[in-house]
Amino acid sequence: MIAAIHDRCQTDPRQVFVTGLSAGGAMTAVMLATYPELFAGGGIIAGLPYGTAKNVPQALERMRGHAMPTSSELAELVRSASPFSGPWPTVSVWHGASDATVDPANALAVVDQWRQLHNVDEAPSRTERVGDHMRRIWINNAGCQVVEEYLVTGMGHGTPLSTHSSDSVEVAGPHMLEAGISSTRRLAHFWGLDRAISNAPSHAAPTQELSGARVRSSARFDKPVVQTSGRIASTIEGALRAAGLLR
Repeated sequence: MIAAIHDRCQTDPRQVFVTGLSAGGAMTAVMLATYPELFAGGGIIAGLPYGTAKNVPQALERMRGHAMPTSSELAELVRSASPFSGPWPTVSVWHGASDATVDPANALAVVDQWRQLHNVDEAPSRTERVGDHMRRIWINNAGCQVVEEYLVTGMGHGTPLSTHSSDSVEVAGPHMLEAGISSTRRLAHFWGLDRAISNAPSHAAPTQELSGARVRSSARFDKPVVQTSGRIASTIEGALRAAGLLR
């Protein structure tokens, strides 16, 4: 499909990106790991690390944040997925701090998986607060931002939107959640796709740089929020049981 678009539209093969939410986030991880030569970057929103689940019960365990492989095992899963040896795609990781469907531990695991491939330290190079949200950035020896992570305060399972700014065209809906920050715009900025328009997201919340210390808690900066993530998880499990895929 990518090759067909290149041929039809004469697109730049060095500027191909992939992103997805939930199962789409997991599929983004699959695409980045198995076809890394095709992508300049990927955005994994509330997804799972590549290769950590081979069947439905394992997927549900990872969604709960249970039995995650070690950091070195996570990186090896990607290295063994293809003969590719780099340079690896950049990765942007997004997760709701109050996600009850896919535990935020998965965001930490995705970061661990890709920061090792980029040969950057465990501790982030820089930590920022963007409005109410925390952003951590890993920068390689060439000075390039290669991995970033946003933990979105108060958000459940979904894609974060910023619908209230004067220039926003985003509309909240199922799994598309108002969070005061737009993952779509910030992904475009991280990948350099918005530079013809502006040098930064035009409606971005103020960014405050913090220390470089790693924050491990999966409940960081949580605020109470009304959400339906528990019902979503119950619906998924009920459907799998009905299909005979889960006992």
